[in-house]
Amino acid sequence: DNLLRWVPGPQGLWKPGNTESVRNYGLEAVADWEQNFRNFQLNFSSSYAYTRTRDLVVDKALIYSPKHKATASIAVGRGRISSFFQVLYTGSVYTSSDNAYSLDA
Repeated sequence: DNLLRWVPGPQGLWKPGNTESVRNYGLEAVADWEQNFRNFQLNFSSSYAYTRTRDLVVDKALIYSPKHKATASIAVGRGRISSFFQVLYTGSVYTSSDNAYSLDA
């Protein structure tokens, strides 16, 4: 109940706004794996988040709250030298309070 959040106003200025009745819930998972192979250190990390947000008064999803978000990274190192690669995924989000407009993933 009573969630204070930043929402876009006229002329594109963001302002604080109170959302009277909100339901937020979700699930997060993290996985890490590390292995030494000869003189190399290998590391793999990943995470996933499932989030649901609802304004219960108008029965719409909150803006800029993705349902799905995931990351994955791999790192290889030897001594003082290392290399790192990361992938980020953010699912689509609504950009209007009436859920008429959205940004795709």
